[in-house]
Amino acid sequence: MSRRYHLKEREVKKVLMRASSVLGNIDTSPFIRGMEAAKIDPLNEMFLVDGLPVFIDAKGEVFPTLLNNKILEKLPKLTVDLGALTHLCNGADLMAPGIINVTGDFRAGAIAVVIDEKFSKPIALVRTLHSSNDLFGKKHGKVALNIHYVGDRFWEAFKQVKN
Repeated sequence: MSRRYHLKEREVKKVLMRASSVLGNIDTSPFIRGMEAAKIDPLNEMFLVDGLPVFIDAKGEVFPTLLNNKILEKLPKLTVDLGALTHLCNGADLMAPGIINVTGDFRAGAIAVVIDEKFSKPIALVRTLHSSNDLFGKKHGKVALNIHYVGDRFWEAFKQVKN
């Protein structure tokens, strides 16, 4: 990971506009002051506020980190059984049989947070392949693409961040 550097306000606004295009009507304005950036690798970058990684730019797409509770609490939630945890934390996409509860309304292509049934902790961010209405009828097959999970390359890069 490269050295951290402060972003100018216009650069921060561009990052937040890109994040808003993915998140919809979720307010990203609390993150406008004091944002820093750090390259994870040539194609990926993280954005920090007060030393906390809040957004990731993964190959041009900006989305929140699993540490950004201000955003995660506003996203739709997919609760999964413990059997799905290992697979998701190894990068697998989310399959219908692992889902035990859906909270919030969303359309296909939306970002949702996956939480475990035991501790209700965020374990992954996914891009849904179906709307929340269509998801209720699914009994098998892939329902969401895993884009960020506990233990992935972004998560490992967060460990290197020092205030």
